[in-house]
Amino acid sequence: MIYITKFFWWEGGYYKTIDIMVDCAGFYLCWGCLVWVPSVYTINSTYLAFHPEFETSNLLLLTYLFLGVICIYINYDIDNQRGWIRKANGMCDVWGKPAEFITAEYFTSEGDAKQSILIHSGWWGMARHIHYVFELLAAWMWSFPCTS
Repeated sequence: MIYITKFFWWEGGYYKTIDIMVDCAGFYLCWGCLVWVPSVYTINSTYLAFHPEFETSNLLLLTYLFLGVICIYINYDIDNQRGWIRKANGMCDVWGKPAEFITAEYFTSEGDAKQSILIHSGWWGMARHIHYVFELLAAWMWSFPCTS
C-alpha cells in the first residue's frame, strides 16, 4: 500500500519521464497504471489474506516492512532528484556539490530536435537507472512473507 501511495503521490513526476513524453497515454502506460500496479503489486497481500495460517515472527515482519519502506523512499528520492535537476536545468547542487550532467540531443519520430539532461552525479552517478534496483528490492521485501 505504501508503494501504491507513493506511485500516485508522485504521479506528476511521471509526466517528465521519457515513457510519457514518447508514448503519451499509450497502452503500456494505461495498462501499468490501471491494472499492473493495483493488482500485481498487491497480489502478495491477497495471498496472505487467503492463507491465515501463515506464521512468522513479528520482528521478521517489521524488518521486511522497515527495509521495504527504505527501498521505496530511496526509489522516490532517485526519481525526484532527476526531476528537480532537470527542472533547474542542471544549475543546482546534488549532495552538496554542483550537479554533473551531459546535455544530449535526440530526434523525435517526426524529426524534431530535442534536448535532455543526462545526470551523472548523485544517485544517477552511481548507476544508470539505479531506481530499478530499489524498486526490485522493495518488491522482494513484500514478497518474502509469502515464502515463509
